[in-house]
Amino acid sequence: MTGKKTPKPSPRPVDSAIPIELDRKRWLVLDFNALAAIEEKTGKSTLDPAFWESFPAGAGDIRLFLWASLLRDDPELTLEGVGKLIHQGNMASINEAFAQIAGEQLTDAGEPPPGKAPAAGGKKKSRRNG
Repeated sequence: MTGKKTPKPSPRPVDSAIPIELDRKRWLVLDFNALAAIEEKTGKSTLDPAFWESFPAGAGDIRLFLWASLLRDDPELTLEGVGKLIHQGNMASINEAFAQIAGEQLTDAGEPPPGKAPAAGGKKKSRRNG
């Protein structure tokens, strides 16, 4: 039998992992290791609220955030490999997963300013009074 094998979904690494369907079911986890990976690539502190003012701002940032969030699920992933998983057909689900990960995990690891959840496709402009 020839052809590609369908990759098996990995087990949920932690209870707070966010499921996302890419090439297979994968799990997003934004823990301190993910934040450190982002810092290593950007040279900026993810614990500084100013970092989240404009992140993710473009395709490279979206790919970086997705890669860092997938490292717990698949430590062998590369930035370029993650880039191959992103396409117009799944941008909405990536955006939804980013909003969910920001709401459930980012506040535990490094807080963006209120209303500044990471979003694929550009920064959010919402504000909270309070």
